[in-house]
Amino acid sequence: MKRFQEQRWASSIIMTTRIIILLIILLNFSLTTFGQVDSILFNSIVNNPKTKLTTRSKSNVVIQEFHELTTPLNRWSAFREFHPNRKIKEIGIFLNGYSYKVWTKYDSLGNILELIDYSNPKISQTHENFFIRYKLKADSLLQKHFDHRVYESIQLNLERSYWYAKNESGKWNENSNEVPHGLLLRYSIVINDSNIITPIVVNFKGLNDSLIIKKSGIPSSKNYHFNITYSEANKIASQKGYGIQHGTVFQKSEVLRLSFRDGEYFWTISSILKVDWYKYNGSNSKRGTATGKTILINCRTGETNETDYQGIVNYCD
Repeated sequence: MKRFQEQRWASSIIMTTRIIILLIILLNFSLTTFGQVDSILFNSIVNNPKTKLTTRSKSNVVIQEFHELTTPLNRWSAFREFHPNRKIKEIGIFLNGYSYKVWTKYDSLGNILELIDYSNPKISQTHENFFIRYKLKADSLLQKHFDHRVYESIQLNLERSYWYAKNESGKWNENSNEVPHGLLLRYSIVINDSNIITPIVVNFKGLNDSLIIKKSGIPSSKNYHFNITYSEANKIASQKGYGIQHGTVFQKSEVLRLSFRDGEYFWTISSILKVDWYKYNGSNSKRGTATGKTILINCRTGETNETDYQGIVNYCD
C-alpha cells in the first residue's frame, strides 16, 4: 500500500511537471509569435469566415498582411509585417483605422525590439517637462467640462497627437531635436473597450501656457454627462427603423456614431434607402447618389431630430 501511494505520488509529480513544461512551451510560443498582442482577439479576426485578406508584396514576396473584419459596430484589422526571411517584423491590431492596445516589433531573428501600448501612451523622453505641462493643462480642461464618469473613458490618442518645432514635427512619443513650440492633442472616447471615437482636440501654440489656438469636442457646459448611453441610443434608433444595413457602398453610414456640434454631443445614424447610379464624364466611372434619413439623438436630453440624408460617391470598374 505504501509503495502504491509512493508510485501515485511520483506519477503525480511527473504529470504536474509535464503540465508546467507544456504551459511554459505554450507561453513562450505565444510570446514569440505575438509578443504582448491580444493573441485571442488576433486569431478570432484571422479565422473569422467573413474576414478579408489583403496583402502587399515586393518582388513577389508578401511583406504585409491585413486580415480585415467588418462588424456592425467596428472595423478590425489583424496586421502582420515580415522581414525578408519571413520572420515577423511587426504585429498588431487596428480598430476603426487606429492601432489598438499593444503592438510588437521584432528583429530579423525574432527577438522583441519594442512594445508599444497605444492604450497607455508614453511621453517623448526629450523635453518631457514640456509635454507633461501641456497635457496636464489639457486634462484639467477636460475635467472641468466632462462628468467624472465620462472623463474616465477619455484617453489620449497616441497616433493622432503631434508636437511642432521650427524645423520638424513628430508624434507624441517621438523625440524632438528642438524645443517644441506647439502641441496638438487628440483625445478618444472609449465605449465598451472597443468602440473608439476621437472627437476632442486641444491645440497649444507657443510657450505661453494660457494660449490655446484651437479646441473642439469640449462641451460648453460643465460636468457634461452622457445620459443616453450607446445601447440606449441604439434602441431609440432601432424603434424608428434605423440600424439595418442595406448592403450599399454607403453602409458605413448606417452605424451609430458620436458627433459633436454647437456645444452638444449627439448619437447619429443614417438609413440609406436608395442609391441611383449614373455615368460620370463619359467614362467607365460612375457616380452614385444615395438618399435616406439621418437621426440625431441628443446624448444629454434624449431629444431626437430626423433630417434628409444625401451622399455622393464615385465608383470605378
